[in-house]
Amino acid sequence: MVKNLTAAVLSAAVLINAVCAAQAEDLGNNSLGFDEKTKYIQTDIQEYTDNEVLVLYKDGSVEVKKYSSKAGLEEGISDLVNDESVDVVQPNYTYENTAYAVNDELYNKQWALENDGSFLVRETIAANVPEIGFMVPVVQKTEILNSVSGVDINIAPVWDIYNGGRQVIIALIDTGVNIEHEDLKGAFWINTDEIASNGIDDDNNGYTDDVYGYNFYNNNSDISPEKDENHGTHCAGTISAIRDNQTGIAGIASNANIKIMPLKALGGPKGEGTTASIIEAIKYAENNGAVICNLSLSTPENDAALYKTMAKSGMLFVVAAGNSETGEDNDIIPHYPASYDLENIISVANIRADGKLDPTSNYGALSVHIAAPGSQIVSTTADNSYGYMTGTSMAAPMVSAVCALLYSYYEDINLKDVKEIILSTATPMDSLSGKVSTGGMLNAGASFGYDISLLKHESFNIPPEALIEEEPTKFEFEIYESDGVQYLKVTAADINNDTLYLRYMDGKHEAKDFMYGRAGKAFTVNKNNECTFIVHTFGEYTFYALDRMGHETVANVTVFEKK
Repeated sequence: MVKNLTAAVLSAAVLINAVCAAQAEDLGNNSLGFDEKTKYIQTDIQEYTDNEVLVLYKDGSVEVKKYSSKAGLEEGISDLVNDESVDVVQPNYTYENTAYAVNDELYNKQWALENDGSFLVRETIAANVPEIGFMVPVVQKTEILNSVSGVDINIAPVWDIYNGGRQVIIALIDTGVNIEHEDLKGAFWINTDEIASNGIDDDNNGYTDDVYGYNFYNNNSDISPEKDENHGTHCAGTISAIRDNQTGIAGIASNANIKIMPLKALGGPKGEGTTASIIEAIKYAENNGAVICNLSLSTPENDAALYKTMAKSGMLFVVAAGNSETGEDNDIIPHYPASYDLENIISVANIRADGKLDPTSNYGALSVHIAAPGSQIVSTTADNSYGYMTGTSMAAPMVSAVCALLYSYYEDINLKDVKEIILSTATPMDSLSGKVSTGGMLNAGASFGYDISLLKHESFNIPPEALIEEEPTKFEFEIYESDGVQYLKVTAADINNDTLYLRYMDGKHEAKDFMYGRAGKAFTVNKNNECTFIVHTFGEYTFYALDRMGHETVANVTVFEKK
């Protein structure tokens, strides 16, 4: 099952260390039986098979002695106890290999984790792929091809040695997740400072009842997907479905130390969302401890606000390269956010079980970094069931999961180190040469065999243009009366003319109360950047603006009744 030599050697070393540590603890407690000369002697005759004894001498040599009877065995052990040159007397134990056997019922369908060449590749040919909007799995026409043994992420060596580490939270910004799915129980981050369903913002973070995340698509705490919104739950299963529960599939990073933070920012028939909802989700994720963010979404629009938000974030973003009818070169026709030239992004293409780039997958020798399995991927669905989906959306969670395992296991590395390891250990593939910058596909086993002494432990750089703070929106107010009616004229001028949202609320408020442009009453301005209100209720009002560079501006005005 182990395909990578470096990973295999590391796996063996760790296992041996674990065994030695266990024996050292037992020896210190004398729980296995010692004689007065501190020899390790197994005294239970029933433990010996075929009257065979393994003898370890103090000079390091080993001998197997075989006796003709139980009586001879007992006498032989007695003699060995008194032999000054003997260090250990024990049975000649039988070992089995440590290849990981997974008993989840659909594991044999998960070619991405272990591909023995028996999986039938159903070639995807895209139709009706939306030009605008976020990642929607492509419509498929079926053509049967042969899979190729070994075209998988080589996860077995990692499962052999990973036994926990530091806590890691993966933000999954998507269409929501069915957190009650039978194969996802216990996989999610919990906001322990919030009390569920009491209608109170207990932790005063601006979000009410956000126990398991938040819904920025509908502006509430219900992160559940609608009936046909399978996308987010499918991605979640790839990352964290329970392994070895005899049910469903095996998640790559199913472990108590790795949790998913479900953030619903997309929805509807096409799985679409807005800049504001995605940015707000990113900010929420980072403020609540997420370190890796899976973005299986794409748009052709070069979104300055999203760019700056991601550039300034300390998270590592794993981003789908995008789907197109015949697969587009992102170096020529960019798809965002995958095409942003940011150090904290890993852009992921989709490779099939036959080792070829999926015909619908976008690529780019400069802008797309690595490929991962994304075609005919079986995973969890919103209706508490399982299903197949295809797209770079399915490839990105593969990388997110392995990144989380690495970051959890090696507690002295940072997120830039994680990216370095992932890209440096990609398996070279002829089909990916000139298509992705590494020329290869994800190799989890090799990533755990990387020599971490080579890492520089540097932080992500923020591009200078992301640090430039252009002028935010400026508000001016004029209160006047005409024909006995009182008016408030509001001027909201943005020097860059890139205002996204204008909102207002009664009373005095802060920027966070506007939920990044999703709360409050909307208003528009004319070509002179003006909007005039008839004042029916006197008192204080708060006006809010959000521009494409991510600036939020609030301004307060009090309108008194003229006597």
